[in-house]
Amino acid sequence: IINLSNENEINKLVILLNLYHIMILHGSIVLGPPMAWVNWQSYFNTVTYIVGGDIISIAELEHNILRAGMCKSSAIFSKTTVPQSTFPTLALKYRDFRLNFCINNGSVSMAS
Repeated sequence: IINLSNENEINKLVILLNLYHIMILHGSIVLGPPMAWVNWQSYFNTVTYIVGGDIISIAELEHNILRAGMCKSSAIFSKTTVPQSTFPTLALKYRDFRLNFCINNGSVSMAS
């Protein structure tokens, strides 16, 4: 068990980004990738891990932890896809546009 509250921002970023990709791969192996674009939201909210005592979905990890320090999505987009949960001890304060290139969910529309 890793206590992320003792890690600096860069170490947390690396660990959480690796966890994100592991969750994407694990979900694809166990459930298979979503067959249609309308199934992606359900997929991202179904695949969950326990992190620091919290149950965290792929969507929560991406939007509320990894991208927590970045600009928020538009209100219309946020109401339909971004979870409203918060994780103050895990959320990154790190703001770097390069993170957008590191978050790859494995969909056909994402560059690999």
